[in-house]
Amino acid sequence: MNTLRNRLTRRTLLRGSCAVVGLPFLEAMLRPGQSHAQATEPTRFVGFYTPGGTLIDKWRPIVAGNDWAFQEMMAPLTPYKTKINVIEGLNLSIAFDDDEGVGHTRCRGMAACFTGHSLFENFADGPSIDQVIAPELSKQYGQTPFSSVEVATAWGTGMGANRPHSSNILNMAGAGLPIPPGTDPLAVFIRIFGADQLSETSDQKAAAVAALDEIAHQYDRVIKEVAPDDRSRLQEHLNRLHEVRQSAALVTTSCQLPTVSDKADAYTLFDADPSLLVDAGDTRSNTNVKLPTNVETTGLVMSDLLVAALACNMTHVGTMQWSDSEAKFLLTFLNDSNGVAFQDHHWGYQGDRKYDAPRLSIIYNWYAKKLAYLLEKMESIKVDGDKTLLDHSAVLTLTETGNPRLSERMNVPTMVIGGAGGKLQTGRYLKVESSQPHSHLLLSLCQLYGYSGSVIGNPKYCKGPLAGFV
Repeated sequence: MNTLRNRLTRRTLLRGSCAVVGLPFLEAMLRPGQSHAQATEPTRFVGFYTPGGTLIDKWRPIVAGNDWAFQEMMAPLTPYKTKINVIEGLNLSIAFDDDEGVGHTRCRGMAACFTGHSLFENFADGPSIDQVIAPELSKQYGQTPFSSVEVATAWGTGMGANRPHSSNILNMAGAGLPIPPGTDPLAVFIRIFGADQLSETSDQKAAAVAALDEIAHQYDRVIKEVAPDDRSRLQEHLNRLHEVRQSAALVTTSCQLPTVSDKADAYTLFDADPSLLVDAGDTRSNTNVKLPTNVETTGLVMSDLLVAALACNMTHVGTMQWSDSEAKFLLTFLNDSNGVAFQDHHWGYQGDRKYDAPRLSIIYNWYAKKLAYLLEKMESIKVDGDKTLLDHSAVLTLTETGNPRLSERMNVPTMVIGGAGGKLQTGRYLKVESSQPHSHLLLSLCQLYGYSGSVIGNPKYCKGPLAGFV
């Protein structure tokens, strides 16, 4: 029974803990007479970006009768097939129109894929849909500490040189208003979970981990004193806390800040020994900007932090960006079919020096594994009975092109994953008729989250929601 006498408050639980982590909803936090049934589990939205389009013939599922299956390149996603909508045939139509935008084809695709708007001057001509969805979720479920959280790894590897640029910005607050992602795991951790009084000395980083340990100890004590339903929710939150703690510990030992050039006009490929290049005579490499060599580890930590932010209700909207559109970080951690380490970056294999479909297939398989990792984390978190964080989310995959060899913006590979709180049918392979603008999907998603408008992006390329999606 929930009485005034035994009612818990967030302040009670966080007293002495530096308020590092958000709390789950507990029955003991309700006002007397209020039931948990009156509280609604929030629906989340996530954008997941990987660069360079895909090999559509290997990305496209195999249809067998009334069923379908992923091919080998996308096989890492098979465990989540029943929660995935594969959508083929969408075009980044706005990025084709020379009268409606400027810039490099990839930059135009980058601007359009999350906004439906054109690239004018430096950035997209309107907001990205995460910024359209965020206020709708705030209306429905109340405000969170952060309206949205944006994280990235290996970001700003080319023309952007670790600064906002049309080649690397996905998230837009409005026309010409870029939202750069967080790229340092420790800084992201401190920003989201409140340990902003800590500097980056090793002793203070260790103190952050110790603070999390103390919070976990307090949770262990409280778990024994609350009702069974609360105990289950609090235990799930404690599990997330342990994951964040592990991420924080990894950050303190493994993730190093890149060294960034202060030259505003720096144009870099990557920091590397020229002998590692496919074309050893390429002289464009600039070593003033050093990119992290532990891209995979950094990206997984970022994914952990984003999922924790969603699970702890620090935000309902997030974006994970695995690179920028140029993706000029070395892939020496990948091996070809002969077991030989890659000697170039993704952009190089797309045709910057040599088009290499076999290696591209391995790269896209690697990105599929990274998406599967995020889905696994979201699927492991129970938020509403047997329903998971993924069930209460929609994850939109993003990329800026279709065919990487030609930088085409036709037939851009797209998936929407998760049930959006029961609002979305899943497990489908949808082939779009007559190659519709992808803005139709963007509008459908926004309306799914409560947006009442009839247009997203440029109205010339948005005539209504995507038929058959919802």
